[in-house]
Amino acid sequence: MKSKSLLFLILSLPLLSAASINSRSSVKPKSIILFIGDGMGVAQVTAAVMNGVGDNFLRFPRGGLVLTRSSDSWITDSASSATAMAAGKRTYNRAIGVDDNKTPLKSVFEYAEEKGMSTGLVATSSVTHATPASFATHVDSRYKELEIARQLSESQVDVIIGGGMKYFLPESEDGERKDDRNLLMEMKDRGFRVITDMNDLVSLDIEKVDKLIALLMFEEIDKEKHPEQNLADMTEAAIKLLKKNDNGFFLMVEGSQIDWEAHDNEYDKMLFQLSDFNDALGVALDYASIIDDLLIVVTADHETGGLTLLEGERRNSGFKPEWSTHGHTGDLVPILAVGPGSDRFGGILNIDEIGRIFISLIESRE
Repeated sequence: MKSKSLLFLILSLPLLSAASINSRSSVKPKSIILFIGDGMGVAQVTAAVMNGVGDNFLRFPRGGLVLTRSSDSWITDSASSATAMAAGKRTYNRAIGVDDNKTPLKSVFEYAEEKGMSTGLVATSSVTHATPASFATHVDSRYKELEIARQLSESQVDVIIGGGMKYFLPESEDGERKDDRNLLMEMKDRGFRVITDMNDLVSLDIEKVDKLIALLMFEEIDKEKHPEQNLADMTEAAIKLLKKNDNGFFLMVEGSQIDWEAHDNEYDKMLFQLSDFNDALGVALDYASIIDDLLIVVTADHETGGLTLLEGERRNSGFKPEWSTHGHTGDLVPILAVGPGSDRFGGILNIDEIGRIFISLIESRE
């Protein structure tokens, strides 16, 4: 009997920890962090947890599932799904912050900025990729990354961290811009601290910085070659800067390369990216444990690879991964939440409902 009680206690510890965060929750969140694991379906989360690199997923007390289809296909891409989460409306594949008629959609960042909140983007891809772009720009095609960079540089976003420096620099400085504009220098003139090195980001004196753009690679972040470029430290830097605003903040953090490894059907490399994402979740959850007004939501834009986890060649020897495609699937993806407002993210949601919930939470602020 005692052994059963002990087992129950052990199994309950993650839930008790999560419940302690919720017990201090206010009715409405002051700040919101949205984590998007690109390509991260239920099987991907299962693999992370069962392989010991997903412990922070277990710290969320509430969850559900999400239907990800776009307006023109049962199989969405990252642009359409991110736009749905950012603006509360489904749109066509490849659309960045615009509707089916290519009309700009007001994003959750724009709603937040109207309420005096700070906003931030963190991604392990180029910051001009589909997911981060959809929260702060309006372009009819995700492939217009030079235009996305221009709009980002002129936006009201306070913190931008990731890769993609080449889209902000002119060809004369080894970039890809043909208009001879150095967008980083333009942002510096507007009061941004410009960083191009991870060590400088980690050692940043936050008290002396109001706005930040940290572009750490010419293209995407390469954590395999540069292990110091981890999503946890990037997320921590963003939170430290954004939390200075007494009106709160909205931060979007993307684990971009879970998707890329799933496209390649690279199981071990996918787990490596999931571990990086899991560590970033831990940073946010630890911050939430000492305050009572932060909502954290974790979800995905779509599932990639059609991953199935089969029994290994020997019992208890781990999963045998099977992939059904190198593309996206229409599988439901998980959604997890903790903090004030987290009760609105249960059940089965359409992906555009996520955006509408965020907007309603922000609009209801005094």
